[in-house]
Amino acid sequence: MTIELQLQPGLRVGNYILQSKIGEGAFSSVWKAVHHERQDRVVAIKIATDPSFRHQLAREACLVKIQDDAVVPILDSDTRFADYPYVVMPLYMGGSLTDLMAKHPTGLPLSRVNWVLVNVLRGVGAAHNAGIVHRDLKPSNILFDEVSGDPVVADFGLCVVPQSCEIMRSMAQSISLERDSAHGIAGTLAYMAPEIRDGSAATPAADVFSIGMLLFEMLTGRRPCGPERPSELRRDLDADGSWDRLYSEVCSSLPNRIPDAQRMLQRYLELFPEAHDRADFAAMAHMIEYALKERSVAIAARMVGELTEPTAGINLTAYIAENYPGLLDAIGDTQV
Repeated sequence: MTIELQLQPGLRVGNYILQSKIGEGAFSSVWKAVHHERQDRVVAIKIATDPSFRHQLAREACLVKIQDDAVVPILDSDTRFADYPYVVMPLYMGGSLTDLMAKHPTGLPLSRVNWVLVNVLRGVGAAHNAGIVHRDLKPSNILFDEVSGDPVVADFGLCVVPQSCEIMRSMAQSISLERDSAHGIAGTLAYMAPEIRDGSAATPAADVFSIGMLLFEMLTGRRPCGPERPSELRRDLDADGSWDRLYSEVCSSLPNRIPDAQRMLQRYLELFPEAHDRADFAAMAHMIEYALKERSVAIAARMVGELTEPTAGINLTAYIAENYPGLLDAIGDTQV
């Protein structure tokens, strides 16, 4: 019997009891699970369903050296001795960037673009500092914390350490293109840098290209077709062409492309010096929405009161009305 057929709700894997399957791919499945003693500790556990990929999963478990809040952390693992090799991560219930963009088919509000982009650049920048290239950045690999709403970068299963060109294959990616070679192709074609499609070794600049594709899609609601600029599809972008300029600098051909995520973040803040304020503002608005969803109307109203207006040139009332329809009506009559 294969490992996949053996995995069932109630099965104990390491210190965790499986509850329900939340995803699967060619070589692994991901389950919601709870600690066998601490029932309040709910996690996501990725289990290799092909025993031959035990060592690759072990490499992914070693990614604990990426220390940043914008990267999904590895909480626990046993890839050497367990009957079912696994890694344990937090369970993110706030959906993915794919889900968020589906709600905004013509592009995300700019405050949310700022919010997501700053966090993605932080997380990928931390990976680049650790000598790791993600290689599979795409909307489904950007997850959101349900409470804070903060975006986090997930699924480093296809990552590569450029110094050794050591490929770490994905344990949960069935739609990725892979080739077994030291300089092999791995990733998702729609977001893949052209030099990777041509068979060149992955560098941090390849991740920058993928982030540029994410940026275009967040701004416009779809991926670019040929030499399009974001402003051609969205008229409310900055008149000075800053978004177009950033996109062109991160999706240009080598060697003209911004070389890594840290320098992309620096360039972004040069073009948009108010970006941090806008990102913080969007995060606070998400917290307000979450408080309201949990029926803590008084808390939501208090949080609105803590925001100053205007913040970084943003009108609070207009912002909430655009991004959270109905929120102002829900809290308008609340006395704190």
